[in-house]
Amino acid sequence: MLNLKSRPLLRSTVFLTISALALRGLGLAFQVVISNRIGASGTGLFSLVISVYSLALTVAISGVRYAVTRLVAEQETLAPGNIPRVMRKCFAYALVFSFAAGFALYNAAEVIGRYWLDDLRVVPSLRIMSLGLPAISLSSVIGGYFTAMRRAVRGSVDQIVEQVSMLIATVALINSVPQTLDYQCAAISLGAVIADFCGFFTSCGLYYFDKRKEKRLHRDGSAGIPAPKLLPVALPVAMTAYARVALTTIQHLMIPSGLKRSGLNGEAALAAYGQLHAMAFPIVMFPAVIMSSAAELIVPELTAAQAAGRTLKVRNIVIRVMKLSFVFALICAGLLFVLSNQLGQLFYKSDEVGRYIRMFSPLVVVMYLDMITDGMLKGLGEQVYTMGVNILDSGVSLLLVWLTLPIWGLNGYIFMVFFTELFNFALSIKRLRRFTKLA
Repeated sequence: MLNLKSRPLLRSTVFLTISALALRGLGLAFQVVISNRIGASGTGLFSLVISVYSLALTVAISGVRYAVTRLVAEQETLAPGNIPRVMRKCFAYALVFSFAAGFALYNAAEVIGRYWLDDLRVVPSLRIMSLGLPAISLSSVIGGYFTAMRRAVRGSVDQIVEQVSMLIATVALINSVPQTLDYQCAAISLGAVIADFCGFFTSCGLYYFDKRKEKRLHRDGSAGIPAPKLLPVALPVAMTAYARVALTTIQHLMIPSGLKRSGLNGEAALAAYGQLHAMAFPIVMFPAVIMSSAAELIVPELTAAQAAGRTLKVRNIVIRVMKLSFVFALICAGLLFVLSNQLGQLFYKSDEVGRYIRMFSPLVVVMYLDMITDGMLKGLGEQVYTMGVNILDSGVSLLLVWLTLPIWGLNGYIFMVFFTELFNFALSIKRLRRFTKLA
């Protein structure tokens, strides 16, 4: 059974949850400031930038955070002296992939703007954001280390610094550039890059002090046991992530064009996409930060139990976490449904956003449980299966966007979200039940 009375674990869980809520709150505040500044159509345009950037970011990270978490958690149990060698490999891996991704995004920005997005206003934003990819990738390595070592307190500080820096820098920058969408989006991008480096330098300082503290344990050569290989763990996650995010990026790029084919003009299509994807969804997913924290913390717990051969403990952890997650998701769904109109007015002064929040509130139970299920499957070494399901999910989403948006408009997108979330969760929970011998 998961030992909730364990002080280090309890302390890490509580702090990570509080800090994650603060982070999501800062992120939501950032989103509100941006949407009020550049409007729904500007928010939609910047969301397209983020969709393309997400693909480059996926290449830059290439599964390294998960690899660090799993490998360090294993070595902490079996051979602590191997941890420094694992970390050196992961840092080198992150540098190679992040510089390659940044170089590709910077040089392809004009082609992407001209031929993919059909809007050259995104080119400066893409080039600016490419500069922050190495900082994010290296921070992911350090974040994975802190998660594996059950030091969520230190692993969350850099994210808080990053979010605060982004909010401050972005507000300052958007007030100092011309009021056109290309300059405003570029200012937001520059604020994000400044924040990336602030978070990176903070995480480096925290990691340095942690290494000094653990110097007695972290000696090269742990009783002759060889350090584990990184690539067999990271590359399957990376390859499947590439496929999934590529499909998701194509899907998001198709949405405005599909809405235009349904009868909306260009600005109206961007505005509708912005209201739903960049305004309503951040509110719907705000409480999910607790689920994402739990999903991250559960990876080293399940990995350690599995490595020690404690099958019964693995099963008890899964049962306890699923029960707690279901209750939490049900409460969140009810609150979002009841308070949808008030939330839409409070954050965006929009009844339309409130309507979207109410519409998606019943799906919250499925989305939140799917997050925690994926986290537990990764902790059990089922990351390839999880990513395979996510790739299939993205492929189905792409097909449904192509088929339904020109006919049903925004209702087609809403149908796609409901169908694919249910489809994804059904496959994931089936695997978890079979893997843990649950009834």
